[in-house]
Amino acid sequence: MIKKAVFTLILLALLFSCKKHRLKNEKAILEGTWEWHFSVRRTSLTTPPFLTFTDTIFPSDVSSSYGITFLKKGKVQLFENNELINEDRTVFEKFQSEPDCPIKNDPYYFDIYLDNDSDDLMFGCVNPDTLMLAHSPSFPFPDATYSNSTEDYTDYFKKVE
Repeated sequence: MIKKAVFTLILLALLFSCKKHRLKNEKAILEGTWEWHFSVRRTSLTTPPFLTFTDTIFPSDVSSSYGITFLKKGKVQLFENNELINEDRTVFEKFQSEPDCPIKNDPYYFDIYLDNDSDDLMFGCVNPDTLMLAHSPSFPFPDATYSNSTEDYTDYFKKVE
């Protein structure tokens, strides 16, 4: 009897100790499916003359399609060519109204630790119809560091459902 009680207490402690962030209140704006529309690639030279170049990548420029689904239960799914490539729990470090976001129409700024891992950070802005990821873990395109330059991406998605 005591073993059962101890086991039950341990099980309950494990269930309730995990950080879980459901998409409630303002965060519900993320819920649904988002389709990738374009990315802005910024290439910066790390040696003189330290120039920065930008270009835009559209779906017609690549052979893959990308999407993100945020589930109400607090998970995010990443899709490539309509196939699930990754699913993580969302743990919000920040979620706040941010009028200075590059997207307009009452945007919110967010920082999400995927699976509660501070090294796996997704951040950006969202409004009712646009999701902008200023940083995501290699999705849809990985940031890169080369011997004399760096590449980073800002990705834009539109809500489809």
